Amino acid sequence: MKKYNDLYLAAFLSAKGIILKDMKQDDSGRWAFEFNDQAEVPELIKEFRFDPFVRAFVRSIKDLKYYLHNPRMIKMEDLDDEENQRRKRI
Repeated sequence: MKKYNDLYLAAFLSAKGIILKDMKQDDSGRWAFEFNDQAEVPELIKEFRFDPFVRAFVRSIKDLKYYLHNPRMIKMEDLDDEENQRRKRI
């Protein structure tokens, strides 16, 4: 079995049908997600790390989480311009 600390990778593997066997929190508060060893996992990890759509999707989730936790720091009109510019580059 393989363990991963990356929540986004764990969600991706789960969405791709890899079976989550266990989740454990260590003393520092970090979670480890333990998956079955399946032949397709290494290829799925490559897809997660390098596929442009997957990377953009993860980045968008991280951005939205940041905006949710820092609403006073974000001007929606600035956000619209930044998002549009970033999406044009993808």
